[in-house]
Amino acid sequence: MKKKNILLIFGLLPVLASCITKSLISETSGVNTAELNNIPNGAKEIIIERSGTAEELYNDLFTALLSRGHRIDKDDKERGYITTEGHDVGQSTTQRMTIVITDNETSAKAIMTTEWKAGTEATMFASGLSGIQIHSDWGKATWETGRPGISFAESVAVAIKLMEGWSHTNKNR
Repeated sequence: MKKKNILLIFGLLPVLASCITKSLISETSGVNTAELNNIPNGAKEIIIERSGTAEELYNDLFTALLSRGHRIDKDDKERGYITTEGHDVGQSTTQRMTIVITDNETSAKAIMTTEWKAGTEATMFASGLSGIQIHSDWGKATWETGRPGISFAESVAVAIKLMEGWSHTNKNR
């Protein structure tokens, strides 16, 4: 009986990841399909490098995250990191980020990593199909179609928001 349950759980993994297309990811995240097509398949992190200080980049990232509806879990400006709470990013997908910000000699750099898990609706559906209680746990999001891609695209949307805000504030410099 135990082997049957294990096989059933592995059979439900595609349901939890779901058949989510790039166009649905674009619609959900607000990132246009052309920008999504520029992301290499399997990308694991988003790197942002721009002129200015780590403190400026930290402040702008904080603003970009809040403007996209993310809540900050932990942060430390001096140590240069921000983590976000789990956030529903659409299609019953929960996402969270860890961002590390560093100073270079003439620029600042942020590295964003993303995690995802199936939301309540998706896990309830999978539990209903299997007849056993399914629990979703955090996994590393990479660029691909499906729920991991929705999570990754949300991080891309934050990066785009950050760069748009930065370019508008630096036109007068």
